[in-house]
Amino acid sequence: MHHVFYLHILITIGTHLKHAKKSLLAKFRDIATRHPEIMFHFSHGDVEGSTNNLVENIHELSFISYADNLPKYDLVVHHAGAGTLYHCLIHGIPSVVYPLDYDQFDNAARLQTHKLALTIKHDCHLESAIQDGLQNRELLRNCKNICNVLKQHNAPHYITNMVTDLV
Repeated sequence: MHHVFYLHILITIGTHLKHAKKSLLAKFRDIATRHPEIMFHFSHGDVEGSTNNLVENIHELSFISYADNLPKYDLVVHHAGAGTLYHCLIHGIPSVVYPLDYDQFDNAARLQTHKLALTIKHDCHLESAIQDGLQNRELLRNCKNICNVLKQHNAPHYITNMVTDLV
């Protein structure tokens, strides 16, 4: 029987955080058993990797292109790294952020202050934050609004033109 998944969640925890991925993947495998209506994609962030472990409703993938695939997700769980954060904002995708090091804590605080993401401090809060993030209309509205603002300003185009003018 072919199961239809109504919700899709991406989990991406930075390329440099390999130490956190194993335990986080185990946590998501557990969460996935209680949520058969959700398809979870866990990205290892390894462009040259070949991990494609497709089990039930949690798929372990070596790499996901944010530019190509992020709009397909209803929610992204990430570490509040600058790249992932930017792609979520530019695509208007709500997030649950779980900062683990460096500037991620500051980024997460800013996202939470502006109601553009839900922030957790421990992985024991992942499941409830995901459920809240999927149902939180204010969060979705705020993410769509910032997406519209960012698209009007088109920062990559602006920076490209500045560099071209300098060269």
